[in-house]
Amino acid sequence: MAKQHIEVNFDQDFESLRELNQRWTLSEKVFFEFSSVYQALRVWKSHFAIAGDLKGAVIHSPPHDPPDVVLEFESGQLSVEHTQFLPESRGRLRSIHRSQFPNSAIFVPAVSKKFRKNKDLVKAMFEPLHNPPSPIDEAAAFCDILTDAVDNKLAAHEPDLLVVTDSVPLMEDFATVALVLIYRLRSSELRSSSKTSILFHSELDPWQRRYSSWLISQQGKDVRYRDSKGVTCENLEEYTSRPFYEIRRWYR
Repeated sequence: MAKQHIEVNFDQDFESLRELNQRWTLSEKVFFEFSSVYQALRVWKSHFAIAGDLKGAVIHSPPHDPPDVVLEFESGQLSVEHTQFLPESRGRLRSIHRSQFPNSAIFVPAVSKKFRKNKDLVKAMFEPLHNPPSPIDEAAAFCDILTDAVDNKLAAHEPDLLVVTDSVPLMEDFATVALVLIYRLRSSELRSSSKTSILFHSELDPWQRRYSSWLISQQGKDVRYRDSKGVTCENLEEYTSRPFYEIRRWYR
């Protein structure tokens, strides 16, 4: 499959998408990318309603990507690239856990700690570090990894929208990492085009019972926030004026 047109709208939930994919026959990887984009944008469907209803999508795969997806609205199109926020060590950990120790409980090593060899990572999975990095070091490492991921993606292609889905998940660190991303965009530490918006999205289940989502446009100058607890902020100032306990409870 190089390009495939599908009919879809924002009325479908995740289970409906899986049923529709029996007809679409998208590969597991392509379906994951599309469903990740769809789930994230579904939270923001009222924002994109300015372009009318979603009518369909064109799914791209090599050699016709990027972009990964072109969404077709009544009065326009939206080119979308997707990337996971998943540090390399966490990806290796998941692979080792599933393939070698599927029934074992493990420790999740610090992401700021580098494991060059798998045997060192396996050791850390079963023996907690005696001197673990501080929460500040961990948050800083997550911020740098996200910045690099966004920078690398936008260096290759500048879509209308870059969707970054949190696959860690970051939980209480999600807001911190998002705010640092916004700062680096505003200060030009992170290159970006005014054409490209970034949707940084975390959800703990595909039924959208627990999610947190940031829509960042105009190189960080336009910031909007929504979560599953009903918090909706139309700018960064509105978000930062919220009580701390209120904006950190979406994942509970």
